[in-house]
This record gives sequence, structure tokens and C-alpha cells, in this order.
Amino acid sequence: MVIENKNLKSSIIFRPILGKGSTAVCFLTKDKKVLKVFLDNERKKSLFLRFNMLTHLEDLSSIKVKNVYTPNDIYVKNGEVIATKLDYIKGSTLNRHVPNIPLKNFTDMLLELIETAYKLSELGVYVSDFHSKNVIINENGINVFDTDEFYVEHQNKSQYDEYLEHNLKIFLDTILSSIFKIPKRFIFDSRYLDSLYDKLYDAVVDYKDYLNFYYAIYKEFGETESLKNVSGLIKEIGRY
Repeated sequence: MVIENKNLKSSIIFRPILGKGSTAVCFLTKDKKVLKVFLDNERKKSLFLRFNMLTHLEDLSSIKVKNVYTPNDIYVKNGEVIATKLDYIKGSTLNRHVPNIPLKNFTDMLLELIETAYKLSELGVYVSDFHSKNVIINENGINVFDTDEFYVEHQNKSQYDEYLEHNLKIFLDTILSSIFKIPKRFIFDSRYLDSLYDKLYDAVVDYKDYLNFYYAIYKEFGETESLKNVSGLIKEIGRY
């Protein structure tokens, strides 16, 4: 919903700051939502030049896919977007905290994320500006937020396959890289693991290569191993 001429000062005064990015500051509101207030800086101006921001955010707000957080309300003043309101997600971002959950649980979450990528692609969404700091893993699964720079092309159905491959690849690459944290020039003692790992750097890498590598790691350590421990364990089965 678009809300005209909203005075945000009363909404943010004395409210906890959840985070500050290059384009906005996020506050926790009284009704347990997230208010994202855009900063008046060059990065924000560049973003607003790239998109017709009001139309773009209205398009995004119509996208409601499980575990992907798009705007609910859009605040406008003098014809320009000044803030958005989103649902609040409880948990720490993946770039700060890898959860202590079994690999089996994470596999279920990963498969659900793949389903989400299919749904986004069907809706003409091209995932952009996606980082591990935009991911929270909690009991509800892998949650994606800060989606303002996702492109929405509702009528571009002919590019579904291209969007799907891109969305799957960027999701899996970003999330698995954040969890595994494999150093550059790392060599696995297992020739099979090493060949799978090498494929991730090929020019023609696709999302199945990321999945194959993940399942090989899963098989190596077993379904009860903690996701939190995987990065350290990987370094024990290879060398620099």
C-alpha cells in the first residue's frame, strides 16, 4: 500500500536500529515491523535513477513468495519514495552467524529455497544485489530480505529459463560459499571432491554443479553433523 506524506519522525524516535546499509537505515517499529528509511546520499540517488522506484517497489510488494521479504507499505513524500515497511525476521544474518543445525535440516531448507527460486522465476523476478548479509536462517528456513534491487519483469516469460538458472546459481553460490568458506587454491585429498570443487570455477558452471558439490560434502560428513562445523571440517580433508 502506498502511503502519502507520512511523517516518519514519530515512528522512528527512540526506536531500535536493526541495521544501516549504503542506502537506508532499518528501525524496529512498535508493531514489530521493519521500517526502512532511505538516506539522502549518492548511493540512494543512483539506485533511484536506475529504477522508477515507486512503480518498482509496488511491483515488488505484489510478489509474495515464502521466505522472501518484499515491501508491505511504501511511504511517499512530494512524489518520492522515502521509506518502506516490511515484516520483521528474527535471527542473525548468515554473514555473521552460521546456525548450529544438522546438515539434514539445512538440506531440507536448501530444497525449499530451490522451490522459491522456481516461483520467483515464474513471476519474472531476476535476483540482483544478493549477499550473505541479506540471508537469515532460522526455524522457518532460509529467509531472503533487502530485495529492493530485485528486477521484476512480469511480462518477460520468454526469459524464464535464463532467470531460473541465474536465480538458482546466485542463491546457491552465495549461501554455500558463506557456509563452506573454502580458501582459494584449496585442494581436497579426495580426487572426486576436488573435481567437483573445480567445476565451480568453470565458465559454464550451473546450479547443478553447486548442488552436486553440496551433496558430496553432505555425504562426507553425514546428516547429523552440524552446519556450523562444516567450514572447519572441510579444512581437515584437504590442503593449501
